[in-house]
Amino acid sequence: MGNHLIFMHLPKCGGTTFHRVLEQQYTSTDIFDIKVVNQVRLNTQEFIDLLQKQRDSIKLIKGHMEFGLHSYFSNSADYITFLRDPIERIISYYYYVKRRPNHRLRQHGLFTDEMSLYEFVTQIDEGDIHNGQIRFISGVQTTDKQLMLDKARENIKKYFAFVGTIEQFDTCLMVLKKKYGWTMPYYSIENKTSNRPNLEAIDSKTIQAIKERNKEDIELYNEVSDQLEDIIKQHKTMSFDLLKFYTYARYKQFKTRVYQILRKGYSKLVREK
Repeated sequence: MGNHLIFMHLPKCGGTTFHRVLEQQYTSTDIFDIKVVNQVRLNTQEFIDLLQKQRDSIKLIKGHMEFGLHSYFSNSADYITFLRDPIERIISYYYYVKRRPNHRLRQHGLFTDEMSLYEFVTQIDEGDIHNGQIRFISGVQTTDKQLMLDKARENIKKYFAFVGTIEQFDTCLMVLKKKYGWTMPYYSIENKTSNRPNLEAIDSKTIQAIKERNKEDIELYNEVSDQLEDIIKQHKTMSFDLLKFYTYARYKQFKTRVYQILRKGYSKLVREK
């Protein structure tokens, strides 16, 4: 197990929710967040420019990033990430951009409100739309998709302590809890794309276009899903752990609701004085 943890947040793969889970396990002084600055660049260089002693004091790096930041630590580091069904990811990404007036694709004149999902997939030549997951994990930007896939596989084998899927998010949390000795996690879904149709409502022509342009992402996702099933089978107490997890979640929801009611009542009382 590495001395540092690196959460590679792949776009539209449930990462925002997982950020909140990680923040329950690490103090803010132990975390360095990789963020987008002015919709155009990442603050990765700020981490690289830290003194070695400062970098080594960081226990968790999290955010959108390409592979490679582990090399700036003196000690070993574990990568973890979550994949998503590539077809679902692209559909979600389209509707996410559609409701973001300041999104990068709009600023670069690549996206308009009139653009259909099919046009989004076939007309925009951007890496996060075409095999975006293998691009991040491989750390390679090339037109050779097989090379990216092979490098992503190699990096996962050598450097990733865990690769989950958001389709198995809760069971993945239980695996990570056991692996890293975390306290019981709790989350509410964040940054969920709203007002998007179900997969069944998307026409076959568009689905086929997504598949053709994300073939290698689909291949990696299927491999990881199969491996994940084996990991879950080895987790002998999974059913019991999930029961405790859902019981704790209901308790947290009840506690939050009670707090909201009391706060509302207190605010009303103050206004009436």
